Amino acid sequence: MLVEGHEYSSYGSRIKDEAVAFDEASDIGFVHCHEKYPLLLGHHNFAIFFPGEPHQPNGYAGMEEKVRKYLFKILID
Repeated sequence: MLVEGHEYSSYGSRIKDEAVAFDEASDIGFVHCHEKYPLLLGHHNFAIFFPGEPHQPNGYAGMEEKVRKYLFKILID
């Protein structure tokens, strides 16, 4: 949830291939998708991504400003 500023993000669908294998320790991996969709988040907007859903956060939104956000990760067994 963004509490200050704007952030450009994107999410993908239909994973084409794996660019960098997922690393459990750092909780990150990279994939190429058939489709990519832009997402501009502003003050008090939020996005929810579930495990295995490709997304790319922390993009520059073209506005010179400070960005603050809350990030919640929920352990799913």
